Amino acid sequence: MSEKLIKYGVFWKPSEKITDFIAYWKNRVSRVEPDADYLKHPVHCTLYLLMAKKSDEVLLIKKMEKICSQIHAFELSFSGWIVFENDAITNADTLVLKIKLNKQLLELQRKIVEEMSLYRQSDVICDVNWQAEYLESMKKWGYPFVGSHWIPHISVASVKNAGKICIDEALNLHDFPSIDLIGSLSLYTIENDRHDCLKTINLKGRL
Repeated sequence: MSEKLIKYGVFWKPSEKITDFIAYWKNRVSRVEPDADYLKHPVHCTLYLLMAKKSDEVLLIKKMEKICSQIHAFELSFSGWIVFENDAITNADTLVLKIKLNKQLLELQRKIVEEMSLYRQSDVICDVNWQAEYLESMKKWGYPFVGSHWIPHISVASVKNAGKICIDEALNLHDFPSIDLIGSLSLYTIENDRHDCLKTINLKGRL
């Protein structure tokens, strides 16, 4: 019998201040649309997802430790609220805090993907007919959002009904944080809405 594959995620978890800010908006949505997608997900930015063997978990952690030992902590900035309308993954409208994509962030993702994908056993399953650069990324890395077309972000929720009022509120307020530090990366296992952190590892220069 073949070994069951597990979905792993390489996440950046923001500072407590940013986490509290996003949690506030998650709570706003949950009061009006409690079954909205992503509400139960931890506050994070996804850099890579892959399907790998449980038996390779220790090796995945070692890869993460190697990557983090080679990359210095750095600042990123936020460009504000945006909405993924009719999100291909949820078929709903997803409110996210957009992160400005820069060379450091692209290089960090490239390093993660090249190293971690050595243990990839299959594509991350998603019922979407990916096209263009998303399809190319899926074929090469098993995940559609690798490269310059990636829109780094932190999701609040994906709403279909009453939660849309929270989207309007966020967009109208123009209230969002400006900068944060990427000082560590976290490896998670993912099963449906359940996310379990295996390890958080500091980047180079972060005590």
